Amino acid sequence: MGLSSLTKIDKFEKVAQLYYAVALLAATDWWVGDNFADQSAKKNAVVLNCAQIMGILCSIITAFSYLIRSEVTTKRILVKADYVTAAGWGACTALTVSKQALYIDDKFMINVGIQASITAMYVYQSGLFPMLYQRAMKVVASKSTAKPPPRAKSPARSKSPAKSPARSGSKKK
Repeated sequence: MGLSSLTKIDKFEKVAQLYYAVALLAATDWWVGDNFADQSAKKNAVVLNCAQIMGILCSIITAFSYLIRSEVTTKRILVKADYVTAAGWGACTALTVSKQALYIDDKFMINVGIQASITAMYVYQSGLFPMLYQRAMKVVASKSTAKPPPRAKSPARSKSPAKSPARSGSKKK
């Protein structure tokens, strides 16, 4: 099946994944220095080691997600993969936002923009937005067409002559 079976969103994510993997593995000190405000971090061996481990993990994720999305897979599995992918990118967005002070301002905006966009695209691709919209519309429609509970009839409105005091008298001519 290969690349032709990937959606445009999948292909966009593959480009982002490959960028992160290559930058973190092959240009670790550049990537750390280019993204984070603390320029001493790009010289810290522990930081560089952790970034390279992240590069390896990004490579593994790229490969596994490509295998899942490029082979014949059921729609149910792909939707679940979309949920997991959206959750993963959403977690990256939340972490980046919570650590904003560590980033160079323009790099922070770029990272958050890319991460939030990919999150939104996978939520859209999963069908979650349309599903939630349809459920909301069903709830609104059911509330607007719901009949009020039946009211008990009062004895004065009854059509039975025996029960109605106004009709209980005999008619005389």
